[in-house]
Amino acid sequence: MMKKIIKFIAALILLPFRPNIKQVVSLVNVARNSLNLPAIETLPGGEKGRSTSCPLAQALGGIVGVDGICYQDRYKAQYVASAWQTRVYNRGNRRYVVDLPDTLKHFVRDFDLGAYSLSR
Repeated sequence: MMKKIIKFIAALILLPFRPNIKQVVSLVNVARNSLNLPAIETLPGGEKGRSTSCPLAQALGGIVGVDGICYQDRYKAQYVASAWQTRVYNRGNRRYVVDLPDTLKHFVRDFDLGAYSLSR
């Protein structure tokens, strides 16, 4: 119960800083374009706290963490990083992590706190 109260209070504090969903979709579409994927109008549903089934993972085909999205394909990672003008880190064993733009980092954090209702 206390954990739910803390998450609720955190969500209220962060409300003024929450990214606009249209900004999030726009950044996702920039990355999708670099991967030759069609644009989307809305984010797919997802599960909070699940790196493989959050909306960004569903839309971009990677594994999403708080700060980045991981691809096994180096070229996909490079295309997305170039589109967002962020960096790629080689984490070994065919893991290439692309830094998320700040707006998407905030979205991931807020989504995991339950701030968006994008259920599947």
